[in-house]
Amino acid sequence: MVMRFNKEERGTQPSRAIPRNTINEHIFSEVMLDHRTIGRSFNHDWTSVFIPSAPIYPLEIGVQILGKFYAGLATNAGSAWTAVATTNSFDISYGTIKLYFWSLDVRIGWDFVQGLANKMLDQLQRGFVGLFDAIFVHLVTGVEVHVKLIIKGKGGY
Repeated sequence: MVMRFNKEERGTQPSRAIPRNTINEHIFSEVMLDHRTIGRSFNHDWTSVFIPSAPIYPLEIGVQILGKFYAGLATNAGSAWTAVATTNSFDISYGTIKLYFWSLDVRIGWDFVQGLANKMLDQLQRGFVGLFDAIFVHLVTGVEVHVKLIIKGKGGY
């Protein structure tokens, strides 16, 4: 079963905005992500392979859009969506941004979504303004969760 959310259906209005002075003008390929921090942000039991795929230009607009998206994810995954049953495959959209989650091993909990959204807000403030593919692996169980951020209509989606 694939669950699809959009901002009209689930109220992904952000609870906080990214301050304008956090825009980092680094060239995309020079932005370094702390893979250990991203992967271990979910109660220190996760590690990850995180592959940036493309920057979002102009950076100022990318920061605003991703900031609203991640803040809305964090808020809703910790409140409104907790009443929605978890599943192993779903996507969440905000305008033209779409975030896919899937796992062959487990239903993906809203706490995982909230943890990822909060970590991506941190990464956004550090200068990562882009699309990505990621695989998260639980260190104890070996469970894998795949996450992909795309712009709808790009890359065959």
